[in-house]
Amino acid sequence: MVTLKDSLIYLIKDVINEIDVESTDVTWSKYDCTEELLNELRTYIDKILTNDDSVLQELKLCFAPTSSLQEISIENGWEDKFLEFAKKFETIVFVD
Repeated sequence: MVTLKDSLIYLIKDVINEIDVESTDVTWSKYDCTEELLNELRTYIDKILTNDDSVLQELKLCFAPTSSLQEISIENGWEDKFLEFAKKFETIVFVD
């Protein structure tokens, strides 16, 4: 059985896989570089694995409209994929 934790980790890994370190433009986001974004996403996974409940609020902001992640997706041509990720996040958190 896939747990809430597993589902969130899979989702974050999907987002990480969408980000190309060499060519992802983060200019219009809160991040100084792509690696900073990736480190934050990896930190979310670590928090999930250690049962840190604060991660849910952080992820709600991450997948919210006008978030830095959405800005990055628009700038890099995967805005439709971001919408899929956001919808999946809502399904995981608010339905499971």
